[in-house]
Amino acid sequence: MEEDDFDQAAYDAACSYDARDAEEAAWVNAPHISLTEITAAVVVEQIKTARAVLTYREEAAAEWVDEARRSLKALEARWVDALREWAKGELVTLDTINLSKKKRKSITLHSGTLAFRNKPGRFVVTLPELALTWAKTNLPAAVKVEERLLTDLVSRHAKASGEIPDGMEWQQPEENGSFSIT
Repeated sequence: MEEDDFDQAAYDAACSYDARDAEEAAWVNAPHISLTEITAAVVVEQIKTARAVLTYREEAAAEWVDEARRSLKALEARWVDALREWAKGELVTLDTINLSKKKRKSITLHSGTLAFRNKPGRFVVTLPELALTWAKTNLPAAVKVEERLLTDLVSRHAKASGEIPDGMEWQQPEENGSFSIT
């Protein structure tokens, strides 16, 4: 959301609106109130206000998250390599002093821990077709063939031919398939 797009009314509504306002209003859950044009209009207005507040708060939250990500990225870009090098030097010094102990892989600070972990080696498939050919010949158990029904193709065939395939049935359209409040 750009500053030019700032909507004071939406901001005021977001600041003053509380979801409990709608929940706690006596008429919201009252079973004896039937809808009239006036009560329907009030309910629609409440729903639209709640949606506007939700949208505004989601946009504000997204901006805060983006700002936090940028800040974290800048801190990591500036300091991670320096911290890694400093920690390596400290670990060498500590290992030199304590020869009887196993080599340390971490340094505990009052604000957190700097730790080194080795990633184990692993095989990486660089040429999938060649690896698959090898596996088919040398290790067939490593090859998985998966069957699945492409229901969209079957539906098109059924609509075109009129045939209802075994294991399928036609479901009638629902009257209340969609309802919207705008």
